[in-house]
Amino acid sequence: MYPSSPRVESLENLASQWTSLPELFYELVQQSGAGVTLDIGHAHACASRDVQGRVFERYLLPNRNRILNAHLYHTETRGEGHVAPARIEDIYERVELLKEVPSCKWWVIELKKINDILYTRELLNHYCEGHVRRMPLPM
Repeated sequence: MYPSSPRVESLENLASQWTSLPELFYELVQQSGAGVTLDIGHAHACASRDVQGRVFERYLLPNRNRILNAHLYHTETRGEGHVAPARIEDIYERVELLKEVPSCKWWVIELKKINDILYTRELLNHYCEGHVRRMPLPM
C-alpha cells in the first residue's frame, strides 16, 4: 500500500530515451523538484553517442546539489547489461567527481554477478581509503 501522499524522491538518468540527454534530464529534475539518482554506467553508455563530450560532468555539475545516491559500475552494453570496471581507472574520473558531491549519501554497486560485485566493492573500498589521489570538483 502506498503512503497517503506518494511522491517522487529521485529521478535516474537512463542510457536511452530523453533522460539520456544531460540537458533534458536537468530540465526534468528542475521541473519535478525531485532528487537525482546518478547512474555512472548509463552516463558512460550515453557518452559513446554524444558529440559534445564530458557527458558525466554535464549530468553531475548542474544537479550537484540534488544528487542523493549513485549507481556504480563501468558501462552498460546491449546483450551484456551492466559491466563491472576491470580496474579503478575505468571509473576513476567519474568517482572523483561524485566523491566531491556532499548531497550524495550512498553508492549502489549495480551489478548481477557476485564476483563482479565483490571485485568492484574492493576497488571502491581501496579508493575510498585514500590510496588514490583526489581532484577538486570543477566549477
